[in-house]
Amino acid sequence: TSDVVEPFEREFGIKFGDYSGLAQGQLTLALLEPSDDPDRADYLFLMDSGDKADALKNNLANLKKSWVGKGKQIKTDKIRDAEFTTFIFQSDEFSKTVDQAFPDPEEGFEKPQEPKPKKPAPKGELLVGQSGSPLVVSESRKTIEKVLASLGGASVPGLSEQANFSNHY
Repeated sequence: TSDVVEPFEREFGIKFGDYSGLAQGQLTLALLEPSDDPDRADYLFLMDSGDKADALKNNLANLKKSWVGKGKQIKTDKIRDAEFTTFIFQSDEFSKTVDQAFPDPEEGFEKPQEPKPKKPAPKGELLVGQSGSPLVVSESRKTIEKVLASLGGASVPGLSEQANFSNHY
């Protein structure tokens, strides 16, 4: 906890303990075929908060306040009538925290090559929102739109209808 969880909580202003008791049903982590960048997979995290939806809503509001209080940027917009906050961060902020939690075992040893100059870190964006009781988190707006359409009762194609998953006999 002190090596991994606490550094993330300090850096990003999130208290994981505030969310640990909110899961009241299905919990899903999905890696999806990339929609925009073929070099990266899209991902999706869903957590049903059931009758604790109001507590989830309060926690998300507190997270926004904490994030802004740390001088970080956010954007807020609607996706299918649900409010989503885009948490914006420099990807090196995340890497720095990971490096502190999991130091390089080779650190301090002589290396055969000089380190390459670092490129400026790209911005990372994480969309976080709630649609009824489910918490929805992804980097992809398109992915969230599909999930919200499905939650709203829209018909979405199954795997058998996608060319990548069809049988070729």
